[in-house]
Amino acid sequence: MANPCESCPLADKIAFCCGSNPDTGKTKLLRFIKSKKIVTVCDKFMTNGDCEVYYDRPEQCRATVCPEVYAMGLNSEWTRS
Repeated sequence: MANPCESCPLADKIAFCCGSNPDTGKTKLLRFIKSKKIVTVCDKFMTNGDCEVYYDRPEQCRATVCPEVYAMGLNSEWTRS
């Protein structure tokens, strides 16, 4: 089974788990081309929706489990390994 975070819509990632870097509080601006909307995201958030430091991400990021993951019956160990 694939990592459910990979298919999560960008807007959901930003709203739930990737709004800022939990260790440093650093952010950057991300501009959506079609809607021209500009949002604040974690400084490690990549434009394709992936995390630049996924395998070395902060503990707070590892511990975050979104409602989608719970709905799938998965736990934080599976999704954050």
